[in-house]
Formats: sequence, C-alpha cells, structure tokens
Amino acid sequence: MIANVFSKLKPTRRQFIWVRAKSKKQESSKKYSYTLNLPNTDFPLSLRDGEANRREVKIQKSSGFDKLYEWQQNQPGDKEFILHDGPPYANGKPHVGHAINKILKDITNRYRLMRGYRIHYKPGWDCHGLPIEMKAVSSKAKLTPLQIRDKAKKFAREAITVQMEAFKRWGVMADWDKQCYYTFDPQYEAKQMEVFYQMYEKGLIYQDFMPVYWSPSSGTALAESELEYNPDHKSKSVYVSFPVTKSSEQLENVIGWAGRDVYAVIWTTTPWTLPGNKAICIGPELRYICAEDPDNSNIYICEQSFVDKLSELLGKSLRTLNDFSGSAFEGAKYTHPLTGEELPFLFGKHVTVEKGTGLVHTAPGHGHDDFVIAINNGLKVTSIVDEKGQFDWHAGKELEGRTIGVDAEEKVIELLGNHIIKVEDYVHKYPYDWRTKKPVIIRASKQWFVSTNKLKNKALECLNEVSVHPKSSENSMQSMLGSRPYWCISRQRVWGLPIPVFYHKQTKQPLVNRSLLVHGFAVDEEGKKMSKSVGNVIDPEKVINGGKNKSKEPSYGADVLRLWSAECNLQSNVMIGPTILEKCNEEIYKIRKVLRYLLGNVNDFDNFSLSMHQLWPQDRYMLHLLHQFGTQVSEHYDDYRYGKVMQTVEKFINIEVSNFYCSIIKDRLYCSDKESLRRQSSQFVQYHIINVVTRVLAPILPHFAEELYQYYPNLEQHKDDSIFKGGWFDLDPNWYNKSSANLIKPVLDIKDHLNSVIVSENPVEFDVIIYASNLLYEVLTNFQMEETSCSSPLTEIMQTSYTVITKKPLPIIPEDVSAEDGVCNVYVQEDIKQPEQYMLIISAATQNMCERCRRYTSESAKTPCERCLNVMAGDWK
Repeated sequence: MIANVFSKLKPTRRQFIWVRAKSKKQESSKKYSYTLNLPNTDFPLSLRDGEANRREVKIQKSSGFDKLYEWQQNQPGDKEFILHDGPPYANGKPHVGHAINKILKDITNRYRLMRGYRIHYKPGWDCHGLPIEMKAVSSKAKLTPLQIRDKAKKFAREAITVQMEAFKRWGVMADWDKQCYYTFDPQYEAKQMEVFYQMYEKGLIYQDFMPVYWSPSSGTALAESELEYNPDHKSKSVYVSFPVTKSSEQLENVIGWAGRDVYAVIWTTTPWTLPGNKAICIGPELRYICAEDPDNSNIYICEQSFVDKLSELLGKSLRTLNDFSGSAFEGAKYTHPLTGEELPFLFGKHVTVEKGTGLVHTAPGHGHDDFVIAINNGLKVTSIVDEKGQFDWHAGKELEGRTIGVDAEEKVIELLGNHIIKVEDYVHKYPYDWRTKKPVIIRASKQWFVSTNKLKNKALECLNEVSVHPKSSENSMQSMLGSRPYWCISRQRVWGLPIPVFYHKQTKQPLVNRSLLVHGFAVDEEGKKMSKSVGNVIDPEKVINGGKNKSKEPSYGADVLRLWSAECNLQSNVMIGPTILEKCNEEIYKIRKVLRYLLGNVNDFDNFSLSMHQLWPQDRYMLHLLHQFGTQVSEHYDDYRYGKVMQTVEKFINIEVSNFYCSIIKDRLYCSDKESLRRQSSQFVQYHIINVVTRVLAPILPHFAEELYQYYPNLEQHKDDSIFKGGWFDLDPNWYNKSSANLIKPVLDIKDHLNSVIVSENPVEFDVIIYASNLLYEVLTNFQMEETSCSSPLTEIMQTSYTVITKKPLPIIPEDVSAEDGVCNVYVQEDIKQPEQYMLIISAATQNMCERCRRYTSESAKTPCERCLNVMAGDWK
C-alpha cells in the first residue's frame, strides 16, 4: 500500500513549503498583455442609476416586443396553447398583485411560445362592479343611474389605459391594440345576458330571500372574498333571560314549575338582532342545569359548564337543582320579551359549549345557521334592518330608524330592561368591508343565487380532470365546493357586474379541460397587508422607474419585478419590500456578470463542427452538467415552478459555471493560440452555456435575454431580431454522458484535497506529483497522457504549474515537500465505485514565473515560457 511504502520517508514540512512558495513570487508585468486573448464584449454590466430601466425601453423597441404576439400568431404549426385571462378590475393604477398575476401568465406564454406553441392570449378588463363605481362616484352629489354609469365607464376607460401601459412596460406579450376584451362592450354584455338566461332555464340561477353579508357603508351585498377580518373589533355582548312560558313533559318533571319563573339564558355579541329573534336553539346531546336564585326562587336554565359563570354574572351563588339532556326541551316554548310572541326551542347541530350558555339566540334574517334552522322548521324569515343598516318597521316603532353601530344596540338593551343580566365589551374577530374598512352585518334580502348544490358533484368531478398548481390548493377548492350550497351573484349597484362563463365556439361546451394556476397575495416584508396609511405599499411603477429619492427607491427596471413575481413560488402570501427587491437585483447582477464574461470569451468563436471526442474531458463534463441543467429547468417550467427555475439557474451559474469552470479555463483561453483546438473546445462549451441559459431566462427575464441575444457573436445562425423567434434550446443527447461525469469525479476529489492542504495559497505556485494506484492511474491518463505536463487537462483542473502522475514508487521524498495520503472513489461501472489510494507530493514551483501566462513554467525569469513563445511567434509566420 502507498501509506506503507512511504511511512518512513514522509516528512511534514508544510510551513517550509509555504514560505518558499511565497519567496518565489515575482513582480507582475503587463508587458505581454496585448498578446493575450482577453475577453472582449460591449455587453454592459452596470445595473445602477436607472441604466437597466433605460436599456429595457430601448430593447423593447429593437427586439419588437409589441410585434411578437402578432408574429407568432402567423407561424405554422398545430400546437396551440390557450390562456384565458381572468380580468383585473379597471379601478385604478396597477399594484404588485397585478404584477404577480400578469407576469406569471406572461412567463407561461413565453415559455410555451419557445416550445413551439402558437399562443392564444386575449387580455381583458372587468369594467363593472362596486370598486369602479365607488372610485368613479366619490362626491356626495345626487346622481341619476345614467350619470353614474357614464362616470363609471369613463373612469374604467382611463384606468384601462394606465394599466395597459404598465403591462406593456412589464414586457407582457399580447396584441394590445386589437385583441383585448372589455366587459362593457355591448356584444360582451349581450352574451352575458344570454348565458344568464340559459342558466336560469336550467334551474341553476334563482332569486331568493336569504341572509348575505351586507355592507351598510357600501349599500350592497358582499361575497366572502370581499371581506377582511378585524381581530380587534369591539362588540357590546349581552346575557339575556328569556321567560320559559310553556313546559314540555320532560322539562316539567325536571324543574317542577310550582309557581316559579323559569328563564332560558342566552348570550349574543349582536344585541341589535334580538328584536328579530324567532327561536332558541339547543344541543340535543348537551347537558343542561336548572339553577335556583335563592333570593326569589327564580330558575335559570343554561348548559352545565356555564353555571359558575352565570353565578358570577348575577353576583350571587345559585343552587343547582337538576341536570338533564337537551332533548328535554322538545315541545317547550318561551315568550319574546319585546314582541310578546311565543316561540319554540329547536335542535341545532351548530350549538356547542365552546362559547356562550349552550342556548343560542336565533334570528333567521340575520345569521346563516339561523336561516337554515328556520327553513328546516318552517319559520318565517324576516329582516329587521334596511340597506342603510337602520331598523325598519319590522323592528317596531320604538326602534325604527335607529342605526346599527350607532344607537340601535343601546335602545334594544334599554327596552329589554330587567331581562338583561349583563352587558360587557367583547373584543373579537369580525368581518369588515375591505373597501370601506367598516363593519358588515348579516342581513336577509332578495338576491340572485347560483345553486352550487346542483353543480357541486359535477364541479368536483371536473376538478379531478384539472391540473392544479400548486397541488395543495386543490384541497381548499374541494372543501369550498363541497361546503357552499349557494353563491350570491347579485349586487345592489347601478354599475353592474356581468357573469363570466366561457363556451367552446363549435361545441358550445364549457371549457373544463389546457390547467388551473393559483397564486397568492402580496404582503410586505414582515408579512403584513399593504396599506397606504401604514406606508408599506410597494408601487410597481416606482420599482421600475424609481422614486424621487433614488437612494431609497432606486430604479430597477421591469425584470426585477418579473423575477420577484417568478420567485413567489405560488405561495399563499408573497412578501415584497426594499430588501427583497435589492436581493432580486443582486441575483440578476451575478448572473449578468458571469454571462458577460462568457460572452467576452466567445467573441471570436465560429467553429460549431467540433465533435465530442475533440473536446477536453472537463469540457465534456460541463456539457453533461448543461444537459442535466436544461432538462431540470424544462421540467420546472412544465410544472409552473418558476421560482424553482431561478433557483436552478442561480446554482448552475454560481457553482458549476463560475466557481468551477470559469476558474480553471482562463489560461487556456487567454494564453493559447487563438485558433487552437484546445481553446475552441472551451469556447464551444461556453457558447452553448450562454445559449441555453439565455433561453432559460427569456420567459422570466425577457429584457435581459433579448439584450444578451443582441450581443451574441455575429454568427450566421442568429438572424432573428428576437430570441423568442428562435425557440427553445436543443440539448444534444451526446452531451448527457454519465461516464464522463464519473471519470472526472476522482480528479475533482484530488483537487479538493490539494486545496485543503494549501488552504488560501494559489495552487499555481506549486508543482504536484500524484502517486496513484494502478486503477486511479489509468483514470488520470485520460486527463494527462504524458508523465509530466504544464498544459494538460489535469493541470488545468488542478491549477498547478506542473503536474506529474506516476504509479511507480518514488525512491525518496525530498525534505522540502509535503506528502499527503488520500483516498478517492473510482467508478469501475456506471453505478459501482471503489476507493483507491493515492499520495499528493506538493512542492513549491521549481520554474520561474512566465510574464505572459503568470504561471511558473519558464526556465528564465527574463523570458516567457516555451508555450507562450510559440504562441507569440505564430504572428511572425
């Protein structure tokens, strides 16, 4: 074994070697720099001071961003990709939420275009609805419906113009002049009416009197998506005693009335709904208690775990009489203290012991569970509040006209008098209108509904045929479809909202088959919702153009916004802020820096006929890595994992390309003969890296990609004015070669071992002997055929001045070297490897530094090395 051969001879004199290596250093000279093949490109590096923004505007013109959609529509081919644009509201300036949506769609379209699809994408705007009406009619002046519609339509048109210009600037590919749709187009509205009537005939749309979320501040019904929940809302909660006036047989046996007053105790956080009470719900499986007031023999009924709390509320100890199950209430009745109505106790599955008394006040016109109970038990449903949030005549003369949240609650409490046990403030989460930031109520009103109950099974069946990205969103959609029996589609506004349904032109069938992409909402860097009052709103226009103070709000250009959108990874909440934007800018800069270097190296390259066997082993290895990279990113694009695309790009560029490949090829590129095969071998690889990476970046960073494409070497195969017209990259199947990858791995292990020994020193200042086992020696000969070399592929990987390989034991190891044992894995078959031993014998470089290549390969300190002399002499031939 190697260790045994050298066990007695091996000294450890690293410190001596390092000192000697440093003493060998010569002064650097630029004497021969003009003879080198240094990188040369005009591709700019800087992204500061608004340069990226200005360049992007020029690139959009020179690369024909505005003509690309029309061009691809006229291309031959059978493959089509259709993306239906769920329209944004035409209700103001675009925000970062628009950016996520539009940019993700554009990345998808551009990728499919490069894969040979003809794209059908028709952008649109939802021009109706409450958001637009509220912004258009901001004054308190009385306007007729026609005046409101005129103002709203004008506002929508102006908003569309602003948004469209922003979407163009973001690089979104579409025919913006001819192929957009607007919901206020008469043809669109007519089609909506036709579809609405067809659904109505099928019984899928109906009008009914049901409780819905109602915003008194907006004067309209709201969908759940239009709500936001305030966790600090303060309500007046009340505990109320309702007199039980008719007993059931079971209840009689338990209580034994005998001239006593019996009260059912309820709790509510909405005392304004008490005039609308029509029942008290109980849990049939819960246990209830009869508790006696020792002062007056009154009996209170509540759920058994609430007795102690009730004693506290009354300020006295209650005497527990009996406990019984909720089923004992069947047939019992109570009297409403305000209306005098005799009302029933009803069973309800929604009654729990988590909150309240176990007896639930039920107002069918003002609660969803309440409404279901009323319908199931034949109770009349009445709303006691009008559209302004004021009591109407149904609430009684003493309450009519009073406003919820202003004076309604106090009056109800006053009228209930002694029936009120306790009033206290209660802080809890409560729904607000997200536009007006004011509380909503639940109010029964005449509305139009879609019967989702009738569509539920078919919808769930169809959902199974839809690819949902990310997959986790599918569960929430299934839950939503399964739990919602109806959907309120009407709004009480003048500027109405049409119902969007898509049908196939020929078959008239709904389009339910091409995937559903779900993305989240934008929040600030702390995960908080953006608000102008808080000052955490990120304006896309300022991201691109910068703010007044460029040091705080620099101009990044559109590609930074696009990169941020791509990296959102379809999260439920997508954070954005100055730190995150700067990080995105740095990512682009790092990639730009490496690709600029590669562009400079291939500026004179034109030999595309090289075969794999003509390439150096490390070049074949890089093509193998490039093939793996291209395959991975294509899979990520196909799965809509655009954030994963960028993670893969960043890793490949920083680790494989920059840290490894670019660090070893400089000598070969700069110092070899310009037309030499060894130099062209690396240029061939670098060109393909540039081409693949640029096309990978194109859907996400189209401005960057188009700019890179403009600085490609002026070659015959690059005639198009846009990289998108050239399509996706082609991966030569010969590039993928696990054998070449396995072959180089032991060499890379030895290189890592060398670097760990010399630590921070430059390996070029050393010569190294690799004394290897027979099997490892055979591997190394693929990288260096001769025993000693200063220009072999092995020397390039090791980055030393000279490399020696041997399988013969050395007779003696000098004292001024360091000998290091090592073990590396050699592949004997594709997936089978075995450990092989070697010894690294490291010495300070013995030759002088060549003033041209800066390596210790020259016999004289006054003249370049033999290789450099031959290259320079070539100019004299």
